[in-house]
Amino acid sequence: MYNIMQGLDLKDRKILYYLDENSRQPLSKLGKKVGLPKNVVSYRLNRLVEKGVIRSFFTVVNPFRFGYTSFGFYLVLQYATSAIKADIIDYFVRNKNTWYVTSIDGYFDIGVGVWVKDPSHFYHVWIDILKKYRYFIEHHKIINFVQTHAYRHNYLLDETTFKERSEFIFTGAAASVKIDELDTQLLRLLSTNARMPANDLAERLHTTATTVRYRINKLEKVKVIQGYRIAIDIGQLGFKDFRIDMDLKDYTKRKQIISYISRKPHLTFIFTSIGHADLQLNFRVKHLDDIHEIMRDLNEKFPECIRDYRYLHFPMVHKQNYMPME
Repeated sequence: MYNIMQGLDLKDRKILYYLDENSRQPLSKLGKKVGLPKNVVSYRLNRLVEKGVIRSFFTVVNPFRFGYTSFGFYLVLQYATSAIKADIIDYFVRNKNTWYVTSIDGYFDIGVGVWVKDPSHFYHVWIDILKKYRYFIEHHKIINFVQTHAYRHNYLLDETTFKERSEFIFTGAAASVKIDELDTQLLRLLSTNARMPANDLAERLHTTATTVRYRINKLEKVKVIQGYRIAIDIGQLGFKDFRIDMDLKDYTKRKQIISYISRKPHLTFIFTSIGHADLQLNFRVKHLDDIHEIMRDLNEKFPECIRDYRYLHFPMVHKQNYMPME
């Protein structure tokens, strides 16, 4: 196993960290941040890709900005063999409405996120799912996501500098902007390959590199493009993804809890939703004991504020693509 303590040195981890900060940046700029020549950075980066530590370079697109809303659901399966579960997961991965698909260890078996135009659109997506797989669904939990805070991967460097923690914010309350067909096709290409050069994008889109650069700059300014990140095979680094779904006794302390927990280097996401927990916190840690320690710390810091919590382990992310494909 390619382990972060054995196979990656500090320079490798800095490459991962700063690529996640901006995976589209030139290697010369990345080299200055890491403290290595461009050719050495290129060699190390290619090695990380070849070993599968870096799974992809993706663009963080915010569809809230151009008229989409996000629903998610957890599924508990019944009568489902391994082959049937694989078939269900494959269906969600191929579905044009889904942007996130993960296996879950715990009470639930599968988690899915979808982009839709409105609740009626989600209803029809959900009905199609039930028509195909209702027999195998014992229980489900539907969630309407309204805001997401994503955080940089400080755990790679064991840094806790607060000013560097917050990275992207998606909110359903944002004013809508218009994008045309060229913008849409550009976003779909960038969503799965953030490092695609402007010349290659221009060739695929039958336009000029100048136009591509102008469009990208415009989409960044209006926050349709939130940033450029990397998908990491965290199993090779010795980490695991967990989500804590937390219910509060004292909801007025929610902002204080967020302010405190956002300083923790292993926090990766905070979700705000309707119809589920008061707080949904994603952490990237090495052991389940780390999750219990996080909760012990929170209970000590905020006594009599937390009613209960449930944790989920996400052993495998099967799909992550922020750009709607329909």
